[in-house]
Amino acid sequence: MLAGALLADGAAAAPAAEPLDCDDGDGGDAKEGGEGDGDSVATGQTPATDEAAGGGRRASRRSSAVIRKSLNEKVLAGEATGAGEGVPPASPASVLATWITFSIVALAAGRMGLLFPRYLSLPLITGYLVVGAILFTAGIGAAGLQPGQYQLQATVTRGEERHEERASFVITGDQRHEPAEKPEEVITSSLVAADRIGELTLHALKTLEPARLSVADLLTEVRASGERMYDQIGQYTYSLRKVRRTLNGKGQIRQEEFQDFEAYPVNGRHALIKFSENGTRLAVQLIELNRRVATDLLVKSSHEAPAAAGPARTSQIGYWGASLDGLSQRRGEKRQSRSLTIDPEIFFEACEFTTPRLTVLEGRETIVVDFQPKSGVPLTRDRQWIHRLSGTMWIDRADQALVRIEGLRQPGGSPLVNFVYQQQLLAPGVWAPSLIRVNSGGDESLFDGLNWDAWFEFTQFKRFDTSGIEERIGRQE
Repeated sequence: MLAGALLADGAAAAPAAEPLDCDDGDGGDAKEGGEGDGDSVATGQTPATDEAAGGGRRASRRSSAVIRKSLNEKVLAGEATGAGEGVPPASPASVLATWITFSIVALAAGRMGLLFPRYLSLPLITGYLVVGAILFTAGIGAAGLQPGQYQLQATVTRGEERHEERASFVITGDQRHEPAEKPEEVITSSLVAADRIGELTLHALKTLEPARLSVADLLTEVRASGERMYDQIGQYTYSLRKVRRTLNGKGQIRQEEFQDFEAYPVNGRHALIKFSENGTRLAVQLIELNRRVATDLLVKSSHEAPAAAGPARTSQIGYWGASLDGLSQRRGEKRQSRSLTIDPEIFFEACEFTTPRLTVLEGRETIVVDFQPKSGVPLTRDRQWIHRLSGTMWIDRADQALVRIEGLRQPGGSPLVNFVYQQQLLAPGVWAPSLIRVNSGGDESLFDGLNWDAWFEFTQFKRFDTSGIEERIGRQE
């Protein structure tokens, strides 16, 4: 009787009980199964059985190799653990050492049987199977097995001959449990989007009164006022903060980054100069370099302005917008580049406006209208998110200017406001953005896979003094 031992520290899979069939290449087959439970020191027993002589050597050499290979494949595939958990494979050095040892023992057993047949009457095929079973048993990784008693059974048939070997072992150790899934890391943030008007609108909605007016005519005036103010806003400097939060499926913050800019007019547009990133101010030399570059652009644009002022501009102008670019985060899909265009003008074209009402907001008479997506209006992919929102639009009655847009996921969305476009009054008849925000709230489908809470916050608008620029232009001339 031969014996072997195996110790393990416990694992997560149940003892095996499924048979294994494989062809040994010479008309034979092998079957393996096992069962067991309990906790004790590991022992292994492999009883020998009789075998008829003749032709056994060839079958034994092939069968023992096939048995070990098949059992290894079965265990590594997770089919011998009962729970679908695979056992980690042995290292290449361990596998090589095992096969070298098996070859030496098998060769020695054959030679010894030929030289001393009288004393070593053990049939060679049985000897090969015994050695192979023990070596295989010793080579099983225990990382995927639960503590308990196991048994391996190998049956070799050749024609009418049938030979069977068994090896049993016990794995000891504490019962192991699957480690709990690591919770997703989330962060907290002290950043808050300044949306004082959003709180005021909640109170203003309680004092609404019906308004008798033409919604179509109202929207025409609102769009025209946006075009009139476009050039006026271009004469201001301002500060801008860009915030981008990446959310998980519950709307919790996974990552956050923000940047701070100064903005200076450049021929009707603005040059952005970054001076801070994630709360850390950039080096003074870098900020000054950015400012000099912006000044040079201003000087150049001042020279080009008269030539550009001749023909009438045909490009669309109006209320300020923004854009976002990033990688989609849809689960189960490949990450792809996505863009969002944020432009109030799209709402006028792609939505239906109804139910005009009057209220007072910050001491100014304001018109409130509801909107929902208009069917049959094609939008490019970067603008299709508007068709998923419904909400309210606020309009200053005196200036006929857009004050605020609030959009919520529709239909049947949560109370979370997913889109905000808020304006502030700079001077009589002049309005400029104060907050532009998109917030998916964890719904990755709302903004085409961009599961973000991102906003642009505009502050410190000041009328830009061009006197210094004019003096510099004069000196250059």
